[in-house]
Amino acid sequence: MPVNILAAELDDAGLPFETGLGLSSLLFCVDPIEGNDPTLCESMASWVWRLAQANGYLDAWNLLRSGGTKLQDFSRLDLGPTCHIATAVLSNLTLLPRQEVASLTLTKNLQYLGVEESLMGHPWVLNYVPPASKRKGARHAICTTCLREDAVPYWRQFWRLATAVRCPVHHHALIDRCPVCGEPIVLAHQRKTPLDQCESCGTAYAERRERTYRHSRSEWIEMAPLAVLQEHLPLKVIDPRLWWAGLRALFFVLCIPRRATRFAVSKVPSTYLPTLRMIAQSPRVDFARHSLSVRHDLLRMAAWLTRDWPANFVGTVKAAGITACDFSAMEFGLPYWLYAVVNESLYGKRYQVNQEEVRAAKAAMSKSTKPISKIALKRQLGVTEGKALDALLPARLKALSHDTIYTIMGMLEVDIQTTTSAREAKASAIRDACCIAAATWLGLSFTKVCELTLSDGLALNRTWQALVVRDETSRQLISTHEIRLAQIFCRWGDLYANGVRHRFCLYQQKTNRYFITRFGRPSGGNGLAARFADLLRRAGVNDWGAGVRLLVKDGGLTSQLEKCPQSMSLFNEMQSFNSDAGNVDE
Repeated sequence: MPVNILAAELDDAGLPFETGLGLSSLLFCVDPIEGNDPTLCESMASWVWRLAQANGYLDAWNLLRSGGTKLQDFSRLDLGPTCHIATAVLSNLTLLPRQEVASLTLTKNLQYLGVEESLMGHPWVLNYVPPASKRKGARHAICTTCLREDAVPYWRQFWRLATAVRCPVHHHALIDRCPVCGEPIVLAHQRKTPLDQCESCGTAYAERRERTYRHSRSEWIEMAPLAVLQEHLPLKVIDPRLWWAGLRALFFVLCIPRRATRFAVSKVPSTYLPTLRMIAQSPRVDFARHSLSVRHDLLRMAAWLTRDWPANFVGTVKAAGITACDFSAMEFGLPYWLYAVVNESLYGKRYQVNQEEVRAAKAAMSKSTKPISKIALKRQLGVTEGKALDALLPARLKALSHDTIYTIMGMLEVDIQTTTSAREAKASAIRDACCIAAATWLGLSFTKVCELTLSDGLALNRTWQALVVRDETSRQLISTHEIRLAQIFCRWGDLYANGVRHRFCLYQQKTNRYFITRFGRPSGGNGLAARFADLLRRAGVNDWGAGVRLLVKDGGLTSQLEKCPQSMSLFNEMQSFNSDAGNVDE
């Protein structure tokens, strides 16, 4: 009988215990192809497809379903949380050790590259399939010569990475599309065509002959990230992972159309100009979503920019008009080997107007009939930003007032009451309201709020309850705003802790986080940010785009208690009460 992973007992990591079955539930167990070289190891999707074919299943999806899981997105078979479930299912089906099955996933490669997966996918993995294509699955770039020489054709893990542009064995370019019909090379869960043929037109990939490149000084381009060592890189870094972090920053700048336009008119070798012009004329696309030819040229250009470091890089980016501000626009940090050069050579101070100049421009504009605004002053002075402008005409709201916060929470209360009576919709609305309440009270970002532990969440509920039930003499020591908000938050917290969270925990997902979704795992806070921005917009806050920063800058409502010693002592008393209550076995 197939093993139902959803009904199996879970361990502390959320994975099922070993079943200890003596016989495999499959008729044939196909061993995955492994090797000492990380570029030769088989990908998870390729092995699952061969396993399904050997046991007579219609496709890989039916094989996984026989193990008790329905994986809808086959491209995430070896990524993120999905790979843990798939690993447990396949280990139980084949009786292979879980470590051996887990070695087929991209976990080691992704940990080595040092970047976590986001909602848009991993920046180094080929997850994206063009919308025009109907095939969705694990995208690969393949080597036709490897498939021709394989005794059993299979697809490699290395071919799943966006950095895979050349074959390290045969030294020629890989292909990511069928040379005849142009369809992307994707291993979908419903695939029935052999791995050495195109699923769309049936063309044999092995018949194609690719051009061999001459030996390059940039050996790292043809190597898997796990195999790249210090001696393969053009500059000295403590850890090769820092090299990939710097490459990601370079590609972030190169893939912006306006920046690519500047590079195209600077002193860049002509071999890279077609790619730069193509990027300049297209919408913004991440590195992993570009075609293989574009990724190939970007990797070669990165090798050229880092040659004779840092002279060649500094001269090129200065000629292109790239400054340190272009590198500071990204959401991730720069490694020191790149940050030191950018900060020292590309940082240029801009002219800053003083307050006398701003006052003079404001007095001159007051004689006209046009209204005086900060934008008009910028045009008059010929500057973009400045401390003097911010001092006389603040552009942004620094923090929300207590009255505005109370108005927003009242709107959120109305939304909860008017939400459809569907259980899941009502429960999700209460959970989101509690997350926003905790962020408001503690002065945290939504991401940090979602990381609160169960004990922290219950202690916060007890704090609200203590404020509500205090006698009138003690309550006068605390602001009325805190009391009014604590009454609302206390009601929301009781609804979530006593009903909603227990309902979400029925999905058999163990977690020590307080705020979990109906799928049983914590959320990253992205949906909360959009929800809160909508509340700010409806409340008439002009700076609604600042979102939760209007709360974090204020330091949370608990920081207001520090202004009054008596109220602060009362708050410390409640915190000690929460600590004592947290020691009791709940």
